[in-house]
Amino acid sequence: MRTWHAFLLVCAVALAGTVGTLLFQAPDIYRVERFPMDAEVKQDFVIGVNADPGGFHFGSLRPGGGSARTLSIDSVETELRVRLLPEGEMASWVSVPPPFVLREGESRNVTLTIGIPRGTASGNYTGTLAVFLEKA
Repeated sequence: MRTWHAFLLVCAVALAGTVGTLLFQAPDIYRVERFPMDAEVKQDFVIGVNADPGGFHFGSLRPGGGSARTLSIDSVETELRVRLLPEGEMASWVSVPPPFVLREGESRNVTLTIGIPRGTASGNYTGTLAVFLEKA
């Protein structure tokens, strides 16, 4: 019986240590912003232009085509690590830059690009861009 109790104690201590390590190493998230993304895929010839600032609207595109949009991050009050994560049905089509550090008072423009895979069916596709701002 003592062996069993000792085994449970060792497991509990190991689990507590693992959870504590994960909590202390987790990024200190300052803020998360989410922006809508969408694209219309058409099989016929199209020229897609969309200047709506309410999100990342890539316009009308053909399979095999692509587009780009820019995100501006301005005047931060503290040094931040910025991570961009596309989410949703079109997430795998969107390329974002790797995480970067934005210094206090610095501004940066980052470009998102989309590439519509060949063979994609016509339709409206949506997603979200999550912008994680973490204390550096």
